[in-house]
Amino acid sequence: MEDELFEHFSITKNIVCIREKYFRSTLAANIYLIQGRDRNLLIGSGIGIFSLKEYINKVDPSRKPIKVVLPNVRFYNSGGAFQFDDVYLHAEEVNYLETGNYLMETVNIEPRELLQYPNREWDTNTFRVTPHKAKPLKEGEKFIIDDLILKVLHLPGSSAGGIVLLDQTHGYLFSGDAVSRSEPIDWFPGCSVRSMRSSMRILNQLGRSGTVKLVLPGHGTTFTAVQLVLESEKYLDRSGLCYRIRIWFKSAQLYTKLRLKHSFSG
Repeated sequence: MEDELFEHFSITKNIVCIREKYFRSTLAANIYLIQGRDRNLLIGSGIGIFSLKEYINKVDPSRKPIKVVLPNVRFYNSGGAFQFDDVYLHAEEVNYLETGNYLMETVNIEPRELLQYPNREWDTNTFRVTPHKAKPLKEGEKFIIDDLILKVLHLPGSSAGGIVLLDQTHGYLFSGDAVSRSEPIDWFPGCSVRSMRSSMRILNQLGRSGTVKLVLPGHGTTFTAVQLVLESEKYLDRSGLCYRIRIWFKSAQLYTKLRLKHSFSG
């Protein structure tokens, strides 16, 4: 059944991108599985309605120990975290996952976005991220998987605890929600255009300096350092006062929608 719900493809010999086929949304996130000799690292966990863990066991039947790093606490990254024991999240957002803060998790699925439901009683209006324990991350911490040394960079903007993982040996940047070629996520609860601009300046420098060779984003397809520079500059150029006013109204509308939706659904 998992083969109907998930799909995967290889980016390198030990990096696999997994996607939830049953979730057809612009928010559907890439899930990266980095396979090591003795242990695996998972970046993101999807929305978690179906068993990602079972699918991973098919992709890699070795059942090696696995650490899960969440780019942020948004529901499309944290929903499947409860399926795993060893989960990491930036310190600023650990409490949100452990208490099930639907605003910061921004739980918002429309019925049309799901191709399959777990059962007949399941309802998008009552869906919540399952609260789960996570170990707090901070700037500069590292995850080592064979010859990949992934350094945590705290780049807020898309969320207060948004992180990216940078491997300087190969130039891989797992960028989460910090940057992609999709519409930037800067209007959810906890977002900050000002912080996003600061993060974009850092990303721009990483692209220009040659530190980054390949960006593996949380949404959409991979891209090069040249595109990283272009995407960051595009955001910096567009995010002036008028843009911030539009984003403020958009954010206020979403906040109201989430409060109403989750108040009525209990």
